[in-house]
Amino acid sequence: GTGRAPASAAAGPGGDCALRRLDEAEEVHRIPETGAVSGSLPCSMHLLRPPGALYCFAVMVPGSVEEDLLAMQCHEQVSIFACDHFSVFSNQVVWLGPGIRTSLLEDQSLRAIRGGEFKTALNLDIFLAAWAKVLQQGSFASCEWTVKADPDTVFFPERLRALLPHYQESADGVYLNNCAFGLHGPLEVFSRKAALAWTQGHGLCERHFRHLCSGDCEWGEDMFIDQCLTRVLNVSRFSDWNLLSESNCHVGAGGSRWRTCTNGSVAFHPFKSPDAYRSCLSAASQDTVPYLGTSDHVDSHKALLPGAPSDAERFGQRIRRCPPPMQDTDLDPYGRSNYSLDHIPDPEMCCAFCHGIPRCRAWVWKKDEDLDGCPYRCWVQGLGL
Repeated sequence: GTGRAPASAAAGPGGDCALRRLDEAEEVHRIPETGAVSGSLPCSMHLLRPPGALYCFAVMVPGSVEEDLLAMQCHEQVSIFACDHFSVFSNQVVWLGPGIRTSLLEDQSLRAIRGGEFKTALNLDIFLAAWAKVLQQGSFASCEWTVKADPDTVFFPERLRALLPHYQESADGVYLNNCAFGLHGPLEVFSRKAALAWTQGHGLCERHFRHLCSGDCEWGEDMFIDQCLTRVLNVSRFSDWNLLSESNCHVGAGGSRWRTCTNGSVAFHPFKSPDAYRSCLSAASQDTVPYLGTSDHVDSHKALLPGAPSDAERFGQRIRRCPPPMQDTDLDPYGRSNYSLDHIPDPEMCCAFCHGIPRCRAWVWKKDEDLDGCPYRCWVQGLGL
């Protein structure tokens, strides 16, 4: 890919993709290049799977800013309230909106002290109580994925749905790591089998690590669950830097741009007031980085109207077959580019991104683009992108 530096980026589980401008009558030029794969629309979406249903939950301290944040999210039908099923757990019954109240964590303090090697919130007991309620209620068992999102996390379920088809369930379950420093708690994503393994097996992990640490390891919930799933329960762990942009993990697509909410991430953290949260929603909804499975640039935080097709249904409706891709061929529309989608692992995903952009006409997937990690890049070309 020649031309000016890409104006925006969005990453998949491991390669790189960018959008190129084509004028109305402009055609692309084929250029031999070893390792490049290119093609036109429609995309081979048959190679991808529907994302499956999401069960999402949060834990809330009553009478705090968390209550204000969740009441606002409930009213605007964003974050966990845009999932297929959701719960909010608290140690008091609080009505967040018409017909929506918290599920009670009886006799459970929600205040966590800070400590341990990393001076993080020692909140494991709080979330073990919440997970016990998740298991008791059972809604997670009817969904392919379970998501824990903190109240101050600006979370876009439709963006997560765009990534999930690239992660297949395994015999022991799958969960997604969101930070190079290890799993961070603002957004945690588990397959159904991983959630079941955790809810049924965390006692084994507690005994294992208490013996290993000669007592309490003084880990926060996120570090404990990360260590438990990988080291004891053998759940498959995949890292995806598209998941979270936050102040404590400046890496990958998130970087230090988390405050702007404009890098295409699934979630941004932390935004600790309703006004700050709404500003992030607004900025992110104007971000034109495309997401798999969407047919147009719908505002990211708009809830579906009753009777409208779900994201999974819209995803399925857009299944198409591509013309055969052209191996070892680049397409150069005078070297101009608008987007760079980095760490795109395969040509099919590159094609899928193009398919999600109404004006996209062609795509190029390239290897060895000198990127950290998986060095793949996808160039997506269209009319006035």
